[in-house]
Amino acid sequence: NEPKELWAGQDCAAALQNIFLAARSLGIDSCWINQPALACDDPEVRTFLTTLGVPADHKVYGCAALGYSDGTPLSEKKLKEGTITIV
Repeated sequence: NEPKELWAGQDCAAALQNIFLAARSLGIDSCWINQPALACDDPEVRTFLTTLGVPADHKVYGCAALGYSDGTPLSEKKLKEGTITIV
């Protein structure tokens, strides 16, 4: 996305969310990868992005990793009743 655009990050977040929802509806799991946002100006990373067709003046705010789960969901963390956490 063009970094000059005021809502560029939010636009990308909304697009990725829709990709994740659509993938899930097809039984495909997903993971948000945010590291490209921090590394997209590194010369080696920029060279790779250029081979993918990303213009040099664009910033990558996030990527989607898509695939099929092994079917083993993470167990839910059990909290003690009556526990209060102050942050």
